[in-house]
Amino acid sequence: MKIVHQIFKRWEYKQVQKLAEHGIKVVEDELSTIYLDDNKYQPLKREFEEWKVMHGEAAEFTKTEINRASWLNLTGLKNKSYPQPEDNYLKFTYNLEEYCPQCGIGAVQKDLFRVEDRLEKTNEKIFQLHWVYDEIFLNIEIYEKFFLRQNIGFKAVKLFPSDKVSQKLVQLDIKSTEWDFDLADVQFVICERCCRKKYSPTLLDFFPKFDGGDCFQLFKGKEYFGNGGRAFKLIFISQILKRILIENKLMKWYQSKPVR
Repeated sequence: MKIVHQIFKRWEYKQVQKLAEHGIKVVEDELSTIYLDDNKYQPLKREFEEWKVMHGEAAEFTKTEINRASWLNLTGLKNKSYPQPEDNYLKFTYNLEEYCPQCGIGAVQKDLFRVEDRLEKTNEKIFQLHWVYDEIFLNIEIYEKFFLRQNIGFKAVKLFPSDKVSQKLVQLDIKSTEWDFDLADVQFVICERCCRKKYSPTLLDFFPKFDGGDCFQLFKGKEYFGNGGRAFKLIFISQILKRILIENKLMKWYQSKPVR
């Protein structure tokens, strides 16, 4: 595992020269992103702070580390579209009685998701939606072949704008667990409005182990993660199911992070 820093800025002449001294090539007056491991980032940390760059960081795992883990956090399949209607999907899709508009915690699905009808026409195999990080959508044939045998259910999906139920696409019915994860070292914030806890989605280490026994091959944790007004639950997948999906070209090995 290594820490990777993402640096974004429009570069000035003196900054270009300084980075060149460290073997980093950027172009003057160009907005660009550079990726540095911790060894290259630390010597320039003070300069980056003075330059007021946009900075993000993440843990990057080797294929071996990922393949050795019994459980993994599924970090994201391809995002193909947005939930519909984009300007009001929360009201149509979720019960908002316990929802907090400040932190995003508390929305509970009450109705079928609506997706653009083009997604049915393009025969998408498996995907996620922007803004909806804890749900998975897929072709019914893929569901029957790989998920039905794992005792994972599904929900129908509606097409937008017709509001007809799709004959090809479904949503996985991913159950949540009540197991406790050891999140003592994970940063969190308490919402000023609803006083509920939300953890940082950026973990710079293996995901903490969880306390549980037998379970589904795919499940959600009970804790909320996210930044700003977005809140979601993490999806976890077994090594067994992950390998099946990779072998059938439904996900990539790097689309998951290992649980300790």
